[in-house]
Amino acid sequence: HGAINSLVSFNDQIYALQNKAFAFISINPRVQVQGSDGIAVELGSGSVLQEYKYISTESGTINKWSVIPAVTGIYYYDLLNKAYMVFNGQISSISDTKMMHSYFISNTELKGLKTDNPLIKQGISSGYDQINNDIFMTFHRTEGRTPFTISFNESRNQFISFYDYLPSMYISKGQY
Repeated sequence: HGAINSLVSFNDQIYALQNKAFAFISINPRVQVQGSDGIAVELGSGSVLQEYKYISTESGTINKWSVIPAVTGIYYYDLLNKAYMVFNGQISSISDTKMMHSYFISNTELKGLKTDNPLIKQGISSGYDQINNDIFMTFHRTEGRTPFTISFNESRNQFISFYDYLPSMYISKGQY
C-alpha cells in the first residue's frame, strides 16, 4: 500500500497514512493497576509495536502535509482518488457528500501535486483554526490549473470558502 507518509495522533490513538491505506497503530500499550499492597504495577506486552490494523486499503494520502487532526476527525486529501477525506471512526469522502466531487476532479492533478514539498509551492499544505473550527487546504502547482485554498468548517460540516492566499505553511497555536 506504499510507504507510511504520515503518522497522526487522534483521541489518544496513533494512525498511519500510506499511499493507498489508512491504519491504526498500537504502540507499546500499557495498563497501570494497583496491587493489594497499594503499589502500582504497570502491565504491558513487552513489544513496541503491538498491533497494525488497516481501517482502509482504498484510501490514503501521498501528501503528508495535507493531513490535519482536528476536533471531530482527521482530515486529509486522497490524491489518488481525488477526494477530500475525513476519518472520525470511519473514513468518508466529504468532497462527495458535500457535492464538491466534480470540483476536485477538475482542479487537482496527480502530476502537479505528487511532489510533496509545500515550501517550494509543490503539493498540498493544510492548517487548522481552532477558534473557528476551520480546516484550510492549499493546493499548490496543479499542472495548468490555478492553485487554490479551500476551507471546511467542522461545526457547520460544510465547505465555507475559497481564499486567494496560497501559504506554504500554516502555523497553529495550541493543541492542533
